[in-house]
Amino acid sequence: MSASINLPSAFSILLAYAELDLCFQDGKKLEEYNTALVQATQLSKAKKPSKRQLNFLTDWLRRPSMGNSFLKDREQTIWQAQNAPDLVTLFSHTQEKDGFTTLMSGVMLDIYHRIWGHRRKQTYNLDHEGKITAYDEKRLERIASILCGVIASLLPILAILALYFVKRMLLRIGLTIIFTAVFSLTISLFTETSKVNVFAATAAFAAVEVVFIGSATP
Repeated sequence: MSASINLPSAFSILLAYAELDLCFQDGKKLEEYNTALVQATQLSKAKKPSKRQLNFLTDWLRRPSMGNSFLKDREQTIWQAQNAPDLVTLFSHTQEKDGFTTLMSGVMLDIYHRIWGHRRKQTYNLDHEGKITAYDEKRLERIASILCGVIASLLPILAILALYFVKRMLLRIGLTIIFTAVFSLTISLFTETSKVNVFAATAAFAAVEVVFIGSATP
């Protein structure tokens, strides 16, 4: 007996298998696309290195006892400031500091190191020449928090004290405007608080000054 083959049915089966294989391929492509999309999203959230970090890295690369300028030709410009938008850092905590902590761990720390810090034996030198010194960031953050609290408590007291010695009402009002503006600017620059909290704190500070002016009026 000879077996008969229904060609239309066999063609339909082959077509179904081809479509099924195409669906599997589309699924793999879609999975690859979703994976790439997730990776791109995570990469877009990566923090950019600060100017201070880039300066430290380029300085390290130039030092004979460190990198000794091992990058040549075009590779020398990889870590330059003009390429900063294309760079990311794994140490995102440096980008999450408030303005006052950033000032303390930046400019103020440089001044302290030049005047006194380089003389201390407790500091940790990263190189045998002692030209690169590491400071404890947690300790710097604690010091910044303490100083910020002290300044926040002194600002209202100093403002009231200054207004106490001023007798002319018009001059008091002018000083109130200046003190309030300085207070608002300080909060905006040195803290990460929201705009609503800035308005609330400034209004409370101004209210204290107004109450003092009203009660201290002869």
